Amino acid sequence: MRRDERLEVLDGLRGLAIALVVLFHLWQKSWWNPLERLGILECLPRRGYLGVEIFFFLSGFCLYWPLARAGKWPGLVHYLSRRAFKILPSYWLCLVAALVLLPEPGVREKPWLHLLSHLSFLHPLTFETYYSIHGVFWSLGVEVQFYLFFPLLAVLYLRRPLLGPILGWFFLTLLALAYRQWVVGTGTEGMGYTMRMNQLPAFLDLFGGGMASAALVRVLRERVKPHAAWSLLCLLGLAVVLWLFKSFDGHDQEHNGEMNHQALVRLPLAVALLVTTVGGALSPLGCGLPLRFLALVSYNLYLWHTLVATLLQKAMGITEPWKVTDMGLRVRFTLVAWGVSLALSALLTYGFELPILRRGQRTRATK
Repeated sequence: MRRDERLEVLDGLRGLAIALVVLFHLWQKSWWNPLERLGILECLPRRGYLGVEIFFFLSGFCLYWPLARAGKWPGLVHYLSRRAFKILPSYWLCLVAALVLLPEPGVREKPWLHLLSHLSFLHPLTFETYYSIHGVFWSLGVEVQFYLFFPLLAVLYLRRPLLGPILGWFFLTLLALAYRQWVVGTGTEGMGYTMRMNQLPAFLDLFGGGMASAALVRVLRERVKPHAAWSLLCLLGLAVVLWLFKSFDGHDQEHNGEMNHQALVRLPLAVALLVTTVGGALSPLGCGLPLRFLALVSYNLYLWHTLVATLLQKAMGITEPWKVTDMGLRVRFTLVAWGVSLALSALLTYGFELPILRRGQRTRATK
């Protein structure tokens, strides 16, 4: 395996993460679980929101991986321009579409508040703007806030290529645990509790775990020969991830139980994802290859799938999915929503996102 070869395991985890998120949101809108007869896998649509945690881990990995390989910081302008070309055009397009196609009453009353908070990615900081305009945008706010925090970590970590990210993960984990404990102590209820538990400090152990994984993979790929046995480690990590998903059963009956358990499993999830990533990166078997297409279109699929599903709900007259007795209607809705979302995401990825990214790369190359 060449040392510059694409890390297939990242495609696998990214494809898994987006599949989980879409499964969850379509289950919410149809109340049909396509995996309900598949044993332990039946929990995946109900817990698919954990795909966002996987995305945050992957973000930490992918941000730090090129720096770990190069051994140097590329400069703030290069870093910010690369992030901007990747994130902003597709985000702005979906933001406009959501405002036009699904305008919310609260947004119409205070349009500038909601628009400016989303353009500045500060919307996850207040309850009024947290889920406004388009619900899935909350995670983009958290992501971009970490982008601004990342350069400081990267410069410090590069001084000690392996020890720095590992110690950094330790301290970021302490910060995340302390913050989550503080949220529990505030006594906040309902969506306010969810909002606070889903803000940037609460995810620092996942972001930090991704960065530590990148540093570890970088060192191991230089010192350890690829071997199929590493695939077993990858599978072990995935088994733990599945077990963590299943561990939620019953906690949704407790007071704040599901959110409390979600916060509790973030650190074990980061460890399991590290094991999965290291095993997959050192395996020569191309772990994750079947999910490469989903991984490629994942950003646009994440942005657009709930917008497509909501419009489809209206077109099919599904206002209260839990009251729908026609199983055929539930199945048709889910299949059509998947099909349209995938087609639209592929169109936008190949026709909009990738051309802009290539243009950005040419622009940076000429400077």
